Amino acid sequence: MNNRPIRLLTSGRAGLGAGALITAVVLLIALGAVWTPVAFADGCPDAEVTFARGTGEPPGIGRVGQAFVDSLR
Repeated sequence: MNNRPIRLLTSGRAGLGAGALITAVVLLIALGAVWTPVAFADGCPDAEVTFARGTGEPPGIGRVGQAFVDSLR
């Protein structure tokens, strides 16, 4: 069997480069968690209700239509 230790990084430059890369990734993740932008939405628009009344009912929203609109509020 080969008893030589395994060398993951063969030079000092590679070690520095890997360390710098890891540091940059950690900093970007940390800054992203701290400086996450907050979304602002416009207020909810008013709802428009279209209600069909019966043929024999007088004009207007009527008794059933008013109950429907009240239930939406």
